[in-house]
Amino acid sequence: MTTFAGQTGIPGFADGTGTAASLFFPEGVITDNTNLYVVDTFNDTVRQIVIAARAVTTLAGQTGVAGSADGVGTAALFNTPVGITANGTNIYATDTVNDTIRNVVR
Repeated sequence: MTTFAGQTGIPGFADGTGTAASLFFPEGVITDNTNLYVVDTFNDTVRQIVIAARAVTTLAGQTGVAGSADGVGTAALFNTPVGITANGTNIYATDTVNDTIRNVVR
């Protein structure tokens, strides 16, 4: 077993490749066989990881900014997202503290 993304025991927020990236309580993960989509719970974000390159980027939300706002990319705000799923075309995340299910635009 090897660490695919993030730094063991070091919570934080950084886009990057493999262990150069950091996450803070990644809770849920799904794949479309090209990318992983991860709910980064305590960063209030949804992250995308390109599997082949292990490149981690922020797909939606703003780290350290909890809230509720519809929008694309950093215009979207979450408050403690926990779960994630997809139906092939759409990605849905549970926005726990806001009591909502959000459609994540990619």
